Amino acid sequence: MLGTGLDLPTLAARRRTSPWYRPDDVLRILPGIDRAMVRLASGALAEGTIGTLIALGNLSFARTGAAYAQRKDGAWTAFASNAPRITDAGMTIEPSTTNHVKNNAMTGYSGTVGSIGWIGGLSGSGLTQTLMGVGIEDGIDFIDIRVSGTASGTIASVLYFDTVGINNVVNADTVAGKTWTIGAFARRIGGSFANVGGLDLVIRENDSGGAFLRQTLGSVLGATSGQLGRQPFSQAATLGTSCHGIACGLRLGASSGAAIDFTLRLGWPQVGLGSVAMTPIRTTGAAATRAADDFRCPTSGLSLPASGTLVAEFVPGVSLDAIHAGEAYALGIDDAGSTRLALRAHGTAKGPRLVVGDGEGVATVAPATGVAAGGACRAVATFGAAAAGDNRLSVNGIFAGASERRCVFDLPAAIGLGQVHNGGAAFMSGVAREWAIRSTVLTADDSNAESARYTA
Repeated sequence: MLGTGLDLPTLAARRRTSPWYRPDDVLRILPGIDRAMVRLASGALAEGTIGTLIALGNLSFARTGAAYAQRKDGAWTAFASNAPRITDAGMTIEPSTTNHVKNNAMTGYSGTVGSIGWIGGLSGSGLTQTLMGVGIEDGIDFIDIRVSGTASGTIASVLYFDTVGINNVVNADTVAGKTWTIGAFARRIGGSFANVGGLDLVIRENDSGGAFLRQTLGSVLGATSGQLGRQPFSQAATLGTSCHGIACGLRLGASSGAAIDFTLRLGWPQVGLGSVAMTPIRTTGAAATRAADDFRCPTSGLSLPASGTLVAEFVPGVSLDAIHAGEAYALGIDDAGSTRLALRAHGTAKGPRLVVGDGEGVATVAPATGVAAGGACRAVATFGAAAAGDNRLSVNGIFAGASERRCVFDLPAAIGLGQVHNGGAAFMSGVAREWAIRSTVLTADDSNAESARYTA
């Protein structure tokens, strides 16, 4: 709805309760309850669901390709192309990525690994692999694999997630220095891992002739009988100097004489470029790419103050402790030249950090320790054009410092929500729980208190 923020059918109810937004909010978005508001320069206020404000043009969103997001109960929900990934946990925002496992949905299964486009197995030397079937748990496609018997020799067998020989990924990115990550969901549904020497997600590096060079292993022996959707496992590998292609799968290790009997539920294996595991990309016969989540607030008609407070609360999917190859924006107002205002992370600084510019230079304020992946992060930053001391940052209740420059920014066409201003680059990776811009400049004490107050 567009106007005063009060629709007639709910006017009486709204008079009895306080609005969910603050009087000084210019922009506020709470994805976990699917509410958004934008205060316009005309004095009008647009307020409603995120989808409603997108339809009205007060917000914009685009993403080519279907995608998944996790609910608070651990289950994964599918979202169609161009649909924001909003659940009760928040809104998932990620850069573009590709899953190179061609059939992680296990379509076409008829009792063999070959029927789903895989090869190899967790068997040999006295051990037998038995495929128990496929299904769906927590929205995740899975296959159940039983391994049983007594090893008559040393075991090092691999179930590959592709049938294209030993090199199942060969492209311009399988070169020295590139980092790839393999991931999957796993839970133990029968037996035990007693006597198992190793059960690992594996990235094997091979030379141009397909000969084995080395491998990187990530154990899944921590898989329990608990919920599948809450048991993701992953392992990153930075490729060596002679690598030409990589082969990815599940590797079993056991010593001679080991009596083994376990059943593993394996869900949505995938492998892609990057240092952290992507959210699931479902494939049914070919590698699939999910485009970035492009979320913005157009500034046309927006009542954007020259001084105020920024709020960004999110759960980062990657560590904000100096591992980013480039910028990763939580909230980007402006990033043109030396007139800047943004909350972001960076490869050479702890995050999230506040970046401001006065037209002559740029200054940053960063926390002493970057927020860890999976940890809730609430950053509150004040900004002002009058004095450098008005530009302060607090993260999770701790004052990070003040900038030595004033804040002067140009009004771009859009504010980037989880990305750079005007969109199209420097996407964050994680689940956003709140974005806000306020016309009030909080005090240092209030900023600390506000940054410790989680919305979800």
